[in-house]
Amino acid sequence: MTIQLTCPYCRFSKELPESAIPATAKRAVCPQCGQQFLFSRTEAEETPSEPVSPAPETFPAQAPDEAEAPSESAVPWERKDGPGFWPSFFQTISGVLFCGKSFFSPDFHPAGKGLRDPLAFGVLTGVLGSMAAFFWQTLLMLAGVSSLGGLFIGQLTYGLIFVILVLVIPVIVFLGLFIYGAILHLLMKITGAGKRRFEATFRVVAYSQSAQLLAFVPFVGGWIAWIWQLVVQIVGLRTIHETTYGRVILGFLIPVMLCIIVGVVTVLLVPLVFLRLA
Repeated sequence: MTIQLTCPYCRFSKELPESAIPATAKRAVCPQCGQQFLFSRTEAEETPSEPVSPAPETFPAQAPDEAEAPSESAVPWERKDGPGFWPSFFQTISGVLFCGKSFFSPDFHPAGKGLRDPLAFGVLTGVLGSMAAFFWQTLLMLAGVSSLGGLFIGQLTYGLIFVILVLVIPVIVFLGLFIYGAILHLLMKITGAGKRRFEATFRVVAYSQSAQLLAFVPFVGGWIAWIWQLVVQIVGLRTIHETTYGRVILGFLIPVMLCIIVGVVTVLLVPLVFLRLA
């Protein structure tokens, strides 16, 4: 029997004989990009084959004493022995946007790793995405296309624009990660989806900021980023909290339902108030 292993970061794939993989191994190292990733025999594709000797370029499965390291994160951005700042940065973005189920696995995010690394990543990607959106809004305004963002930008001086880009946007992104993360974690607790601590929810919120980089796509990128980020958060929360999609989606719908209820009550009460005053 052979097992098909596929790297979630660079998509390199290789078949290995089952006998060449230690029974207790949980991680493999990709020979192409050098990243570690989790795998399980039940999820890997098994195909019948004659036993063969493993080739030198195949995935080297790690022994249990090397792979277990419960306090070590498998996120490329957080690994101190990674390939460097920018390779780790782009590998993390790729994992978040295209391999959400693998990336947000609880084994990738062991408890107690803290908020510093995901916070730094979330602020960096969130600020870059916000600056890109700001840039396209400015172009629309200069082209004479009216929008709420364009009308606001049109009232600003160059000095204020510089202050917004350098000071205001980073502060808003920084505070927004904590505020939004806290609200989202509360909603997950209400629906019973939040099985882990706030750190787990915050990691999903911070790393989902990768989608904000789609704002670099001219004009429509902001909408694509918003939709993709929502999908990433739903998949990430479901995976990292080991819960169901139903509970996670219900958590996102609670604010919507509250707004609808408030709107309906307002529509019903306002006419009654006017009638009573008349």
